Amino acid sequence: MLRKSGNSVAGRSAFKDCLLKPSTLLRGLVICLIVGTVLTLVNQWDYLAQGLLPDPWRTLVTYLVPFIVSTFSTASAYAAFQHQKKTTRQPAALEFRV
Repeated sequence: MLRKSGNSVAGRSAFKDCLLKPSTLLRGLVICLIVGTVLTLVNQWDYLAQGLLPDPWRTLVTYLVPFIVSTFSTASAYAAFQHQKKTTRQPAALEFRV
């Protein structure tokens, strides 16, 4: 989750960068095809069992919601990871004196 801090512009930039990555969009597409299909079967089974087509708007939303959730979750996690990586100090190297 992005939090307001002095570095919020950098956090938004990392979020936008990841949001537009082909790998993020592909992950969202795969998730929406799997989850959307399962949800459509569960929610529209009555229509499908009768040989009817389900409502196209409901079906569209059923596929769109998992895509949005997956894509924004991936981008948010990436931005949080980038922020943590920048703010976490590396341990100092050990010095040995003779």
